[in-house]
Amino acid sequence: MENARLITETREALDQQTATAEVLQVINASPGDLAPVFDVMLGESVRLCEANHGTVFIQDGDGFRAAALRNVPEKLAEYLRREPHHLLLGTLVERAVAERSPIQTPDAAAGERYRQGLPIAVAGVETRGARTTLTMRC
Repeated sequence: MENARLITETREALDQQTATAEVLQVINASPGDLAPVFDVMLGESVRLCEANHGTVFIQDGDGFRAAALRNVPEKLAEYLRREPHHLLLGTLVERAVAERSPIQTPDAAAGERYRQGLPIAVAGVETRGARTTLTMRC
């Protein structure tokens, strides 16, 4: 049992180191261009978290814009690419920025924002099937 735990921990540490190396390679290869860096960071995050999809947002004035998208349905991707927009005001992204800490939602369908009918929360659950979410400020 202890050996299995150690093997799992070693595999996770290697996965994290591999992801870090990938990001560092892209940073080195793309001086001054953050788009590929955000794309690789998101891809590695989605892979490590075994997530279905992910989005990186950048604060732009008092709104947000999508800097990278991974496996997001095309209609939603088109909506998120509009720059800049305020769709995230009142959402977990805004809260993570304000609190400067990660926020995990174990079940988005049971969350306050979904129950209140916040359009982005409802769309996330009903259109994308989002349930567990992780929102953080980098």
